Amino acid sequence: MSVTVKGNSREANCIDWLRFLAIVLMIFYHFLWDLKLFDIIAPYFFYSNLVQFFGRLCLFLFLFCVGFSFSFSHSNHVDWSAFFRRLIKLSLVALSISLLTFLSMPSKFIYFGIIHHIVFASIVLIVMVRHRLLAFIIGVYVFAPYLLANSIECNAEWARFFPLLQSNCYYPKYWLFRSTVDYINPLPWLGCSLIGLGFSYFGVLQKIAVPNYPLVKFLSQHSLIIYIIHQPLLLAIVYTLTKF
Repeated sequence: MSVTVKGNSREANCIDWLRFLAIVLMIFYHFLWDLKLFDIIAPYFFYSNLVQFFGRLCLFLFLFCVGFSFSFSHSNHVDWSAFFRRLIKLSLVALSISLLTFLSMPSKFIYFGIIHHIVFASIVLIVMVRHRLLAFIIGVYVFAPYLLANSIECNAEWARFFPLLQSNCYYPKYWLFRSTVDYINPLPWLGCSLIGLGFSYFGVLQKIAVPNYPLVKFLSQHSLIIYIIHQPLLLAIVYTLTKF
C-alpha cells in the first residue's frame, strides 16, 4: 500500500505520519468489527456514526497517501520499471486476497477491496502524474459530493453540477455484481488518490515540520505487510478472548 516518498524530507515525514495514523485507525476499526463478529459488542455500536467516521477517515488517509506519494516516486520522470514492479506486486496480493476469501467464504469473497482499488487507482494516477493540478480538480469534483450527499438533498440546486451524484453512482449497490465483505467503490474513492496527487502541487507539506520517529517511518513503509497480517492476528486475539 505504501510508496516510498523521494521528495522533500518534511513531506516524507508528513506522509509517514498520515499513513501511520491510517494504520492505527485500520487496526482499531477492524478490531471493533471482529468484536461485533463474535457478538462481544452490539452491531449498533459498530455502525454508529463515530465508528464509521473512523473507518472512512482511515480509507481516505490511505488513498490520499497513495496519490501524494505517486508524485514524488515519479517526480523527474515516470519510472516505468518501478511502477510495473509495484503494480504486479499489488495485483498478486489482490488476487491472493480474492482467492483466499473465495475459498473461505465463496458467497461473499472480496473481489474489489482496498488493494484491488489501489491497483485500479495506480493506473489512473500514472496517467495523471504530469497533470497534478487537473488531478486535484477532478478529485475534488468526484469526492466532494459524496461528503455532502448525506447532508444536502441530491435534488438541491448545486447537485445539477454533479451528474454522477444524481445518477446514484456513489452508492455501492449500483456497482456490486454480488455480495462481498469488503468493497471500495470506485466512485467516490478514486477521488481521494487524485486529491492526494494534486495536493502535492501546492507544496503545503513542505512547510509542516513533524517529528521524525524511526518507528513511525518503519510502520509506514511496511503498511502493506501490516494490512495483510493484522486481521488474522486480530481474529486470533478476539477468538481467544471469547474462550475466557
